[in-house]
Amino acid sequence: MKGVTQTKLPVDAFQSILDLVVPVSPKEGEPELAVIAEYHGLKKMLSVPAEATAFRRVPGNNVLLLATWKKLNQENTKLAHDGIKSLADLIASSNTGRSTGYGNYSK
Repeated sequence: MKGVTQTKLPVDAFQSILDLVVPVSPKEGEPELAVIAEYHGLKKMLSVPAEATAFRRVPGNNVLLLATWKKLNQENTKLAHDGIKSLADLIASSNTGRSTGYGNYSK
């Protein structure tokens, strides 16, 4: 599980995201990837001064990247890690995303 942020839906990167999440020919037992975008109003949160709390104040919503698989082995763990890293890099490098190194998600 990994979290990144984005300021709006990355329309220009959406096909690339789908290509990673929904493979043409998924193999039985390999990790499945999911992208869960969290959208909510940011006005109230951004009205609080950055130094008032430990929570980061950035104008962006969280994106949860999730991998699940049933067959526990090193190959699937590496496939899941590489898939999530590819998704995080793709979203963070889009013109609407960034990697903050922190999200409201943890392993």
